[in-house]
Amino acid sequence: MAKAQPQTSRRHSWIGPILAAVMFIAVTGGLIYAMNTLGTERLQQIVRDAGPLAPLIYILLRAATYVFAPLTTGPIQIASGALFGVWGGIILSVIGETLGGSINFFIGRRFGRPVALRLAGEEGLKKAEEYYQLVGDWRGLVVARLVLFAIWDFLSYVIGFTPAKFIHYLLVSLFVGAIPTAAAVFLGSQLGGDNQTLLIVGLIVLCVVLLLPVLFSKRIRHWMSTRGSAKPGL
Repeated sequence: MAKAQPQTSRRHSWIGPILAAVMFIAVTGGLIYAMNTLGTERLQQIVRDAGPLAPLIYILLRAATYVFAPLTTGPIQIASGALFGVWGGIILSVIGETLGGSINFFIGRRFGRPVALRLAGEEGLKKAEEYYQLVGDWRGLVVARLVLFAIWDFLSYVIGFTPAKFIHYLLVSLFVGAIPTAAAVFLGSQLGGDNQTLLIVGLIVLCVVLLLPVLFSKRIRHWMSTRGSAKPGL
């Protein structure tokens, strides 16, 4: 009986990532179908007709997917590239992510784990807390934003638990966070386009990258710690 528990625990640890991957594929597939059915130009015209309301709704929606971290965020970010263009999608996504992440940061700092747990969910928050000692200074934040971008929404709560300064979190979110965001938005700009092979390959790669923090958490923590980012304070 004692040996069966670790196997059960490992089996349960796979359920979350598998469900997240299935949800990501399903929602993204729905977006591709909508783009091909309605036409990218028609959807872009609807966005233009909405005026300033469309970007505002997208920013708030993107922020909400950060605060309520179990929500599927990837497809929404990808859609921005098709709806607002590459540069518009990047700018709006970075603003929404920074807004939502900042809310998470202050929830973690002001209310602690009990409130963060209700919003982020136990599994996601527990996974992010494995990197607690690695995000204490700005160098750790930079590495985490690039390597662990798939769980940055969860990590934003955890960073609030650390002594990290908000100004460092804000600057890293705005400038370093633009790198993975730009890649996802560019991929989304191919929705409804002619190069569907590039889109499919890109989505597969993105799915694999999203699972890396879960599948290789020990190796990532070791790699980050060997680069001097495991300093608990500033």
